[in-house]
Amino acid sequence: MNAEQQAAYWKFHDRRKSDTLRAYEGITPEQAKQWKKDAEDARRNQLQPSERALEDARSEAAATAAQEAAAEWAGQLTDAIVGQFVQEEAQRSAVLAGINPMTFVKDGKFDKDALIGHLTSLATAFGGQATGEPQPRQWGQGGSQPPATSGRDEGLAEARRRGYIKD
Repeated sequence: MNAEQQAAYWKFHDRRKSDTLRAYEGITPEQAKQWKKDAEDARRNQLQPSERALEDARSEAAATAAQEAAAEWAGQLTDAIVGQFVQEEAQRSAVLAGINPMTFVKDGKFDKDALIGHLTSLATAFGGQATGEPQPRQWGQGGSQPPATSGRDEGLAEARRRGYIKD
């Protein structure tokens, strides 16, 4: 982009942001979050101590239940995804032993792409390819055929086969 295009780009985005702020009468997202938090604190302060304790117990129980459920289904999703990439049972067990499924749970959702990226980085770190296949040997330009033996070696092998040379 040249300088004029850059200036137009930033002016456009600045206008969009100011239009959004104008629509909300100048309230920034940070102010809205702070007001919501203040309103929640004021509501909690008006509760009786027993009601506050009951609310705290409910929220703690809900958080614990969500954490336990996430740990279970995250493990099952991890098993299923790793099973697609690692076919051999012993290798699959070794990979699963080194993975904590909860690291891929973000905001209550399982991040499948992060797990696949992690598996890909493991494969490349240990000498494999991202596809899970072993790396091919580098045999010159074609790469798929082993180098040919020399003509001398082929001639000697044929002579042995015909019986002209006995070892």
